[in-house]
Amino acid sequence: MSDHDPTAGLDLLGEDTRFAILRELAEHQREHPDSRALPFAELRKRVGRRDAGNFNYHLKRLRDRFVESTEDGYRLTYLGMVAYGRLAAGTYAPHDTIGPAELDADCPICGQGMTATYEDCILTVSCPDGHVVPQNFLPPAATTDRDLSDLLDVAALGLLQDAEAALSGVCTFCDGPVSLALTETDADTGWASHAYAGNCRSCGVLFRLSAPAAALVEPAAAAFCARHGANPRAGFSELLTALGNAETVASGTDPPSSTVVVRFGEESVRVRVTAEGVDHVPTPDS
Repeated sequence: MSDHDPTAGLDLLGEDTRFAILRELAEHQREHPDSRALPFAELRKRVGRRDAGNFNYHLKRLRDRFVESTEDGYRLTYLGMVAYGRLAAGTYAPHDTIGPAELDADCPICGQGMTATYEDCILTVSCPDGHVVPQNFLPPAATTDRDLSDLLDVAALGLLQDAEAALSGVCTFCDGPVSLALTETDADTGWASHAYAGNCRSCGVLFRLSAPAAALVEPAAAAFCARHGANPRAGFSELLTALGNAETVASGTDPPSSTVVVRFGEESVRVRVTAEGVDHVPTPDS
């Protein structure tokens, strides 16, 4: 665990004038990507501060790290762009609930219909038996110009990105180190006899990934699914189709392991899931 103060950035950027400076520079950059800088007087006017001295004080607090000075004025640094983007995502701002809505999709485990709900920045997809596709964090900004179907597609891509990063030992929330262990599940189905579980050693966020879902991250399996019209990165429907065609055909306990087969018609691909990661198992004619 690092010894940095996570509240320091909130104190610096949470002040109204400083946030407004970032906002106005970001808005100007969005409107004029080839001319990103704003002169001091114009930036102060856009922020709405009459006291030049007070405005300059707050601008200096942002200088170098979040805002840089150029011959044409002031513009966001790369860190400034990232910081404003995260603040503008509106994670903790009140927002409307979307759903629940019935989906034209079946649960990959039991085959029952599924519903989706977006509430408190979490998109949840589940069936009547309580089988839940991994929940996905989507800030309110993700809903801009998108309906529930679009959000599901965004979530599908996010789930695979989270899985790929976690399997590589990287947290997608804070980029800290992730420790995963492959454990047996208590599921009443053989669909997923094992799952990866663990957390980030920096921010503590929990990760859980079933063996079939982990298998879809393996490049050969992902490419195989894509060839059969079920690219798991193309959208939520395709991801569910790929999961629905995956099954655990063998498992071990010492050490824990699963063999997952993804089938489309007469063709299949086999993936070995172990504590060390996921690997394609070549067949004699592959």
